[in-house]
Amino acid sequence: MTKRISGLAMSGALAVAVWLANSAPAPAAETRPLQVYLFASSTCPECMGIKANLLPRLVEGYGTRIKVTHLDLDDIESFKLLLLYERKYGVKDDEALKVFLGDAFLAGAKAITERLEETVTDQLAKGAVTPTPEAVRAEAKRGNP
Repeated sequence: MTKRISGLAMSGALAVAVWLANSAPAPAAETRPLQVYLFASSTCPECMGIKANLLPRLVEGYGTRIKVTHLDLDDIESFKLLLLYERKYGVKDDEALKVFLGDAFLAGAKAITERLEETVTDQLAKGAVTPTPEAVRAEAKRGNP
């Protein structure tokens, strides 16, 4: 009888342990910052203005919720990457200055200056994720837009 009671006690303890493990709150999901890719030329005055004025304000305002990466269009690899992002996002204009973030893009100094902050807010609210350069390159190699 003692063995049976200790067996029942052990089964009960195991059931409680399993219940506690399954009812404990899951750890909060780690939130990654919204990646903002800015394609700009180092010789373009409008580009330099956005990099020097708008982006620092944006980073200061959003802190670690965003991460801005500058890609210099004077570098051939960055230019090739811009072409891949344009293809992925269906961009049909000839503006050199572009920003890609989440599922959105902005082209030209005027659009970026007027709408970047609003677009960042919208993309963060949606939990959008910007495709990485590696993902965009891999997709292009597979022949997907």
